[in-house]
Amino acid sequence: AFKPMAWFAVFDRLHLLAALLPAGFVSCFRPLSDASLLLALSAGAALYLGGVMHSLTVLLAPLACVLGGLALSDLLDLCCRSLQRGLEGDLGACEAPEASEAPEGDGKSGPTADDLAADAADELVASLERDAAAHEGIADEGEDGGGGECGGGGTKAAALRALRSKARHGLLPADLALVCMLLVYGGWLFYAVHGVWTASEQLADPSIAIRQRAFDGSVKFVDDFRQGYGWIRDELPSNAVLGAWWERGYHLGAMADRATLVDGSTWNATQVAAVGRALVSPERKAWRLLSEMGATHVVLLFGGMQAFAGDDMNALPWMVDIAASVFDDVRPEDYRTAAGTLSASAHDVPAKLKSSLVYKLSYYRFAEAMRAAIRRGGGGAGSGAVFDRTRRVDVGGDKVTLRYFEEAHTSRHFLVRVYRLKTQREVANRYADVGRVTKRKDVH
Repeated sequence: AFKPMAWFAVFDRLHLLAALLPAGFVSCFRPLSDASLLLALSAGAALYLGGVMHSLTVLLAPLACVLGGLALSDLLDLCCRSLQRGLEGDLGACEAPEASEAPEGDGKSGPTADDLAADAADELVASLERDAAAHEGIADEGEDGGGGECGGGGTKAAALRALRSKARHGLLPADLALVCMLLVYGGWLFYAVHGVWTASEQLADPSIAIRQRAFDGSVKFVDDFRQGYGWIRDELPSNAVLGAWWERGYHLGAMADRATLVDGSTWNATQVAAVGRALVSPERKAWRLLSEMGATHVVLLFGGMQAFAGDDMNALPWMVDIAASVFDDVRPEDYRTAAGTLSASAHDVPAKLKSSLVYKLSYYRFAEAMRAAIRRGGGGAGSGAVFDRTRRVDVGGDKVTLRYFEEAHTSRHFLVRVYRLKTQREVANRYADVGRVTKRKDVH
């Protein structure tokens, strides 16, 4: 949601409007008015914001519809005028022979195309003379005398040529205009079909249950959100404070009915940066920071098993950048590979990223669960690569251990993961036990 909008997303969301946007901008300046200038500036700002952040495409969609409507209106107007002019020319050509074949004694025959053109030329000459008289400040008192006769034959012929030139200026051939109109209506139909499909397949999915399509075409629903948030609401004490990235705050507050450290309404940027700093820090430092902020549990989303792209591992770059903007001990380059990317692959994962709290809580027991799934599916011993379906990389089979956090709940498909912060007494007792074991080994 916070990444720049890809070209595929532009055509997927706007479809035909993506090609009509430039033409709509041009239509705003033909002619230029206060309303059209405001529309052009608003569309330019929305296009920039949509390119910077994918979620802001919602601002561009209505403006793109208006600009696309302007472009199509101008195009259809041109095609209709061209087609009308072509039909009138064909009709005049058909009526001319009929008029010449009419009996000479028949005085009721209608005017020919040349007569109509001459009358139009007379009217044009009269209007030009009236405009000239008004421009020079001369009162037009003798208009009843017939402006068409005072122009003379040369003026009338020039006016006729000007009229025909003006009528044909900027028009298309009738055949081409008809083809353009058919293409426009076909594009409208295709756009309607695409809009219905996008609304039903991409935008109408339930916000809680994730719909996925299997290889055989069947549809299944992953209900981890409802199940995981329900467990938090029913099992955790009412005074529990959840440490989670700010994007999860509203969901946890509304569906799990528990307080969070930050959410979408948090105006204190330092608080958001502090939570991001804790999530990207090593386990011991993260435990200390979260304890100081009053958190009792940590909730994160992990989509490595179900190919859910909106998890916390994909949000880690934003956590690092926001934390680095406030705290000097967080350096973004420590979390990136030599190529400047954030990779969870076992071959080039940075040490700082691998030791971060988000990485450890996300991949805790993930290798064991994937290998067990491979064994259940008849894949043998299941000792091969551990594949993250969201990042599409092999994360390796290294076992992740936790010292300061305890797994409290993991949903069926590992989508919602809840961890409890150990108390200081539990941590102290653990180190005391470790010390006693070490001394016992030294004695032996």
